[in-house]
Amino acid sequence: MGIVDFRSRRCAAQRGRVAVARLHGQLFLRSSVAMSFALFGVLACNADSPTDPPDGTGGTTEPATLVVNPDSLAFAALGDSAQLAAVVRDAGGDPVAGVTISWRSLESGVAKVNATGRVVARANGTTRVVASAGALADTVPVTVAQVAAALALGPEQA
Repeated sequence: MGIVDFRSRRCAAQRGRVAVARLHGQLFLRSSVAMSFALFGVLACNADSPTDPPDGTGGTTEPATLVVNPDSLAFAALGDSAQLAAVVRDAGGDPVAGVTISWRSLESGVAKVNATGRVVARANGTTRVVASAGALADTVPVTVAQVAAALALGPEQA
């Protein structure tokens, strides 16, 4: 018999599973261990707990990490593009939905990034693209190095 479901932080007392006995009109717990757990359960069952999500799952949905994939980009031609994807996870490693991601390029002359994470090569050079969500951020190094597609030789000059 459990008094507190530690994973979801819901009280067994709220579900009517506390073991009690009535003797002369007073309630007694069946064992001192049960009494200890009951006391802990009362202290742990704070309905205003800031870590309980509104969905009632009992876990935390507070963003803890932000990771961008792929972790680097290299372009061989101007105008080439690639899509970045960012995932925000809670402390347990579960994805957190509904978090707004902001994107920016530290050198927009080298590579430009739009609001959805699409990066476009603009000039030779290196830069970093930053994804951020509140206090969380991750960066992706971007290299643009044009490669000649063809070499055309003209007549010799005298």
